[in-house]
Amino acid sequence: MRTYIMLIGLPASGKSTWAADYISKNPEMDFRVVSSDDFIEEQAMLDGITYSASHKKNIGFAIDEMERRFKQHIKDGVNIIHDQTNLTVKARKKHLVKANGYVKSAVIFTGAEEKLRERSEMRKALTGKHIPESVIKNMAMRFEFPTEEEGFDKIISIQS
Repeated sequence: MRTYIMLIGLPASGKSTWAADYISKNPEMDFRVVSSDDFIEEQAMLDGITYSASHKKNIGFAIDEMERRFKQHIKDGVNIIHDQTNLTVKARKKHLVKANGYVKSAVIFTGAEEKLRERSEMRKALTGKHIPESVIKNMAMRFEFPTEEEGFDKIISIQS
């Protein structure tokens, strides 16, 4: 059975860390991760610039490339972990409708605001990746909890 896992949560909530851990514990499932952040980070390294500078320069390319790979993974029938914030019903719907024939799971990451702030600051110091607190607060205000009515077969909540 093909599996599609959509990660849902604010920046620094633990989505990418969870995905890497899940993949390492389930190698037989041969998951492919789709993430616009991965492309932005790759391009930042190639260009010798920070994540933030790369984001401004490459966000359009990153989204297009993520979409291209997502469609290819669907066509190839491989298991997918979708690592983005996916905060709204509208954002989730455009991917869920493409994943016909997949068991679709939502993994929601929630956590204390202070913990997210700490992780964000640590990530900024280690990698140069910085998302302003005002942007994160705006994202939090738009967050909509996923429901089975959206098309998920399973919804899992993780306190991160």
